[in-house]
Amino acid sequence: MTRLLEAIGWSGSGVTLSLFCVCDALPAPDWDASVGSSVPRRRRMTILEDEAGVLAPRVVVSYDLEFAAAPSDLARYLREILKRVLDVGARIAWFGFEGSFDYQHLLTEDIADQIYAVATSAGQLWLALDDATLMSPEWRESLEQLRRNLIGVSAP
Repeated sequence: MTRLLEAIGWSGSGVTLSLFCVCDALPAPDWDASVGSSVPRRRRMTILEDEAGVLAPRVVVSYDLEFAAAPSDLARYLREILKRVLDVGARIAWFGFEGSFDYQHLLTEDIADQIYAVATSAGQLWLALDDATLMSPEWRESLEQLRRNLIGVSAP
């Protein structure tokens, strides 16, 4: 988890977990970002503009969940939050390093090592919390397959 902890704590003044949710419509539903004793000190929501219409008519909403330190059971926290956003209507959701999002590189192999947790409304969930998994060909291919399914479903 070395690279992951370094990346989510890059600012030196806490930890930011960046969550991306593909939703059918706005406004993005509200949900509780606290899991047990892991309570973000701040939660920021941003609607990411899709000027090229890559996912139209769907939208991507990002949330920056800011903590003083990483949740003590990071895997549990990630699983629970992914489940919550899917339960309120997201089609697919993932956690990625801050600055990793780009519509033209949506879940592509070249940014796979910047995405560390993914879940779909079909009940699939994957975590890549260690360096070996983040860098593996299997992880890249799993994300690329999700991309093909997402873009294929979303195309007009």
